[in-house]
Amino acid sequence: MKLIIVGAGEVGRELIKRLQKDWFIAVIDEDEEKLQKIIELLDSNSMNKTILLQGDGTSRLMLKKAGIEEAKVFVACTGDDEVNLEACRLAKEFGVPMVFSVSNSTE
Repeated sequence: MKLIIVGAGEVGRELIKRLQKDWFIAVIDEDEEKLQKIIELLDSNSMNKTILLQGDGTSRLMLKKAGIEEAKVFVACTGDDEVNLEACRLAKEFGVPMVFSVSNSTE
């Protein structure tokens, strides 16, 4: 199954650690250093099942590059709630069945 994660921070990396064996994963983040850290987490079997994309997780083009049309699960876990909500809105527009967002605000 296909999982798309927007945000390669702590939450995104933890999800990848736990799910890399069973899922095809695409990760989108604007920060190249965060994406490089993910490479260190991947085992040899998961390298072929993981796509790392540097860019904007609220871009339709970037989401299409990540394979949003085939995704079964979408997780937005950036440090910006507005980005997370917009990315989730787009995932819903593309028809992803399960969409999740991290909320950073206490309000």
